[in-house]
Amino acid sequence: MNNNLITCVSFCIILIAILFYYIIGCDSLYNSNNYDEITPQTFVNMFSLKNIAIVNTLSNDFLLNTYPTNTNNSYGKSFIDKQNIKKFDKIILYCANYTCGASHKYAKELINKGYKKHNIILYGGGIHEWAKYSILYPSNFNIYDKNTQLILKEAELRKIISDFSHFSENKKHTKYGKKYPELILENSANDNFYNNLRIPRKNKCNSNYNSNLLENKVCVVTGGTSGLGLTVVYMMLNNGAKHVTLTYFNNDERANKVNNELSKQFNKNRFYVLKADARTTEGNLLTFDANLRKTKLNLDTGGINCVDINAGIFGPANFNKKHVHNISETDYKKVIDINLNGYFLAIKYFVRQAIENNISDGSIVCIKSIYGSTGSLFSNIAYQTSKHGVMGLVRQSAVELARANEKIKLKFPIRVNAVSPTFTNTALTEPMLKTNIINETLKNSNTLGNLADKNDIANAVIYLLSDNSKSITGIDLPVDCGVLAESIPTYEEVLMLNDEDIEELSCCGSKL
Repeated sequence: MNNNLITCVSFCIILIAILFYYIIGCDSLYNSNNYDEITPQTFVNMFSLKNIAIVNTLSNDFLLNTYPTNTNNSYGKSFIDKQNIKKFDKIILYCANYTCGASHKYAKELINKGYKKHNIILYGGGIHEWAKYSILYPSNFNIYDKNTQLILKEAELRKIISDFSHFSENKKHTKYGKKYPELILENSANDNFYNNLRIPRKNKCNSNYNSNLLENKVCVVTGGTSGLGLTVVYMMLNNGAKHVTLTYFNNDERANKVNNELSKQFNKNRFYVLKADARTTEGNLLTFDANLRKTKLNLDTGGINCVDINAGIFGPANFNKKHVHNISETDYKKVIDINLNGYFLAIKYFVRQAIENNISDGSIVCIKSIYGSTGSLFSNIAYQTSKHGVMGLVRQSAVELARANEKIKLKFPIRVNAVSPTFTNTALTEPMLKTNIINETLKNSNTLGNLADKNDIANAVIYLLSDNSKSITGIDLPVDCGVLAESIPTYEEVLMLNDEDIEELSCCGSKL
C-alpha cells in the first residue's frame, strides 16, 4: 500500500514537472527575457551603425527603417544564409509583434551557427508596432518595401495594422495576406492597434489636430542636402508639402545621393534639388523667382509659400585664427557672406515673389543659433556676429512685413521668425563631435545633458512655417535643451560643487 502510494506520488510529481517544463518552455518561446530587448526609441538610432545587423525574421520584403532611409544594415530572413554573421557585434531581430515566436526561433538558429547569445537583441514590437509609430511619427519611423523600393504610405500602413490586428487565418484573403502569408500567425495576441491609434480618424472625429501642417504649400530649404536642412526637407514632404526645392552649392555627389534617396520615398514632382549659390543675387533669383523657375528649371509650381533659410558655415575653429584680433579678413567675409548676406538675399527675394504671386500665407524661418544670443569662447567672432545679425534681420523684417501695406505693395502680411538650436549632430558639427571629449563636453554643457534632436528642431521649423502659428512673428524659438534658461554656475558645475560636500554653497549673503 505504501509502495503504491509512493509510486503514485512520484508519478504525479514527474507529471507535474513535465507539464511545468512544457508550460515554461512554451512561454519562453514568447518571453524575451532570455534575450536583451530594445525599445523603438533606441532602435530608431541603430539604422546607420555598420557593426549591427537588423533582421526581419519573417520576410525578405519588409524592412523596418527610419528617416532618412538607410537600409545598409537591414536584412530579410535570408540573412542567416547569406552573411558572415560573426562580423556583426550585435544582431537585432524582429518579427510580427510581441507574441510572435519567429525571432526566438531565428535566434536559436544563429546560436547553432556559433553566434553568441548575449549579442542577440530582440525588438518585440515588430512590424505592427513600427507601422503604428510610422503613422504617428512619420519623420522618425517608416517601413521600406524592397520590391517596390518605396516607403509604405499611410493607407498601406493602416491596412497592415487593421488586416493583421488579430493575425487570424481568415485574413489571408487580404492584399498583404496574399503577399506575405508567413506573417499570419494563429493564436497570436488580440491587439487591435488600428483602434488604439491616437490619431484623428476622418470618419470618427473633428479634431483640430493636423498631421499635414504644410499641406499644398510650396516650400524652399536653402542648404537642404545635409544635416538639419535635409531633416526639414523630409519633414516638409511628410507634412503634405506640395513641392519642396532644396538648394546646395558645393557638393554635387551628396546632392545626387539625396536626390536618389528622396526618389525612393516621394514622387519626383514633389521636390527639386537645385544648385544655387545662396550668397548671390543670381542664386536667389533662380531659387525664388517664379518665371525663372518655370523657364530655366521647368518648375511650374507658382508662388512659394514658405522658406527655411538654413545654408551656413561655422568658420575658423583654430585657436590662432578665430578671435577678433587674429581672424583673417577673408575668413570673416566668407562667414558673413553666407550666414548674414545670404539670409538677407533669401528674405528679400522670397518677399518679392510673395508680393508678385499674391501669397496670402507667406512665412519665413531663419536658422539662427544659441550663439546668436550669447558669446562663447568656443565659437569665433565671424559666426557670432553673423548669428546676432540674423536676429536683427528677423525682427526688422517681421515688423516691416507684419501688415498689409499698399505703399510698399504688400497685399498680405508675411511672418518672419527664427529657430535657435543648441549643438546637434549635423554635417556642420560632425567633425568635432567625433572627438569624444568635445562630444561629452557639449552634451554636459546643455542643461538637459544631451545634444538637441534634429527632429525636434525640424518640428519647430515646421510649426513656425505652418498656419498653426499664424499669430507668431518676430520671435526666436530656442531648441536648446535649456541652455538659454540657465545662469552660472552651470548645472554640471553645481553638481561638482555638491560632490565636494561644501556646507555653504551660496555666496554673498548678508551676515546678521
